[in-house]
Amino acid sequence: MLPASELVPAIVRAGGPTVALRCPAHPVAQALIRAVGRPLAAPSANRSQHLSPTLAEHVASSLGEAVDLILDGGPTAAGLESTILDLAGARPRILRPGPIAPAELAALLGGVDLWEGAVKPGDVQAAPGMAERHYAPRALLDLVAAGTGLAAGSGRAAYVAIGRLPTLPDGVRGILLPLDAEAVGTRLFALLHELDDAGFDRVVMEWPPEGEAWMAVRD
Repeated sequence: MLPASELVPAIVRAGGPTVALRCPAHPVAQALIRAVGRPLAAPSANRSQHLSPTLAEHVASSLGEAVDLILDGGPTAAGLESTILDLAGARPRILRPGPIAPAELAALLGGVDLWEGAVKPGDVQAAPGMAERHYAPRALLDLVAAGTGLAAGSGRAAYVAIGRLPTLPDGVRGILLPLDAEAVGTRLFALLHELDDAGFDRVVMEWPPEGEAWMAVRD
């Protein structure tokens, strides 16, 4: 993210003073840019605050007839939101954690800061994903300490554990994810889409471990 000149329309930068630039690695996105022959401006392919897509089917389910065409490049490689780096200030700052870790950026830039907190409803966000609620499923999602488990209750519930699945009451679907940040990141959004599509009312997920490797998943 960099300071924007007046050549960048206000609608592209959400009325703010900066603009985010992305250089996609995917060959389908690169082919589209080459075919158009000019800069492209586009948001993510999901409705605000809703789950991000990891498959073309997720885009179709979320946006429906609001889009005329979907380019299917296959499943997303990382499964999580991209890292957003603010270069408009005196020191580089990560506004949204993603697959590119702080250590990787620090090795190139000589050190980076991490923005922490949440933007209040109605306030302008410098970047997507800075509000307290973002990328959320339709089901009620609760985060609990590892091994907490889940008591029986009304409605369809799923319990997502990381590393070890505790004993659960009858009727609760248990899902075990590995103690591997990259594997969980690749699977997380797709799993939440599946649980929404299956009609679960409540999803209880264990907090991912602390540490830089898990930063994007925790966010």
